[in-house]
Amino acid sequence: MFEADASTPRMHSESSSRDALSIHQLTSPSVTSTPEANQYPTTWFSVFELELFHHFITSTSLTLACDPVARNFWRVNVPQLGFSHPYLLKGVLSIAALHLARLRPQQRDYLLEQAMMNHTAASSMALPLITNASGENFPPIFHFSMLTTIITFARPRAPDNFLIVSNGILPDWFLICRGIRTLLQSEGEAVLSMSSLDALFYAGMKLSIRWENANQEHERLKDLEDTIRSRSDPHKIPELCDGLLTLRRCFNLFFTSDSSEEERMRSALMWLVKIPDPFIELLKSHDSEALCVLAFFCVLLKRLEHLWWIEGWAFHLIERIYTTLDHRYRLWIRWPLEEIGWAP
Repeated sequence: MFEADASTPRMHSESSSRDALSIHQLTSPSVTSTPEANQYPTTWFSVFELELFHHFITSTSLTLACDPVARNFWRVNVPQLGFSHPYLLKGVLSIAALHLARLRPQQRDYLLEQAMMNHTAASSMALPLITNASGENFPPIFHFSMLTTIITFARPRAPDNFLIVSNGILPDWFLICRGIRTLLQSEGEAVLSMSSLDALFYAGMKLSIRWENANQEHERLKDLEDTIRSRSDPHKIPELCDGLLTLRRCFNLFFTSDSSEEERMRSALMWLVKIPDPFIELLKSHDSEALCVLAFFCVLLKRLEHLWWIEGWAFHLIERIYTTLDHRYRLWIRWPLEEIGWAP
């Protein structure tokens, strides 16, 4: 639905080409220089990096949101903010490379390599800043966390990748999102008072408030909750039901008739931020009941496959879960299996 045209200019595969423009020529006069800008290893962009940047502005940015205002935010505001915050600009280059890798299969390996290099470098810059994010530093960190979530979906999937955990370890993208959540919880009033925060942030906060008040039952999730309460270890029931409650709220928002396509996308991804920590610990150990809850999340992912960066995740995740579960627990996830149309 939002897939970009593959007719963008061809890139030079030789990354050594440095016929480029100075970063000072690219920086908008309205962007205030910050100390972070000095973290750029060089004042020059290669032609390859400029092509990635161009592709993001003209194509990739239009595929990251469903709402026209949100698309313009990704297209205009995020790149501009990236001129003062290198990790955000590297995130922009990373997602652009991932998008081009999908459109140019003959250059896929090289593009994927560049995407991962840029995002690894960006994450190493951003992670230390999260604990001290305040004032004008918060917006770029917040937007980088959003971009990192999208990059996580867009990059190649490893066989042992359960999205939230991979090989029993929490990935960097999840730690970044968790850091943002902790900051909002501890410094919420100060963050909300920032004049630099944009309309997209406030739209997310408004949706979060709706999420908190979304308490209607969902028939299939209620069936799963009843099964958990009657058959699971009593010591795990509170953690499992808390994880299920957060998912139920996402289902409520997703399937509400007055929710826009943008709100549906955000309500699904919101679960990744809202999941309680004790439930995460269960997922890290591949707890069967927790994996059953995760299987129901695949229903929302399947409904979002018009977004290229989410396409294929529902089948990937449900297959990993089904393979891990024994025959008894496979009966618990019959509804999501049938709903998304996957068969073993």
